[in-house]
Amino acid sequence: MAASDAPLSIIIIGIGNGPAYRLEPIASIFTNFSGNLLFQLITIADLIDAADTLSENRSRIAQKALRAIPEQMTDFMHAANIAAKPPIQVS
Repeated sequence: MAASDAPLSIIIIGIGNGPAYRLEPIASIFTNFSGNLLFQLITIADLIDAADTLSENRSRIAQKALRAIPEQMTDFMHAANIAAKPPIQVS
């Protein structure tokens, strides 16, 4: 796969009532050659709480969907021997 060496994360959000495990075989397609998982599946049904506001539910979905990306990015940087640059000082 051409993108297997790139810092790419794929997030699939299941919105139906079907079983989420049926989408898990897709994960093997999105595992790069070094064994890093580039794929994340979340299901909205597991995250929606009818007692919460729309804003709270949206926030929970976004948080769950984006949770793994920083770790995937740092794993990529370590594997590619890319050092983080120092923070930019703003006055």
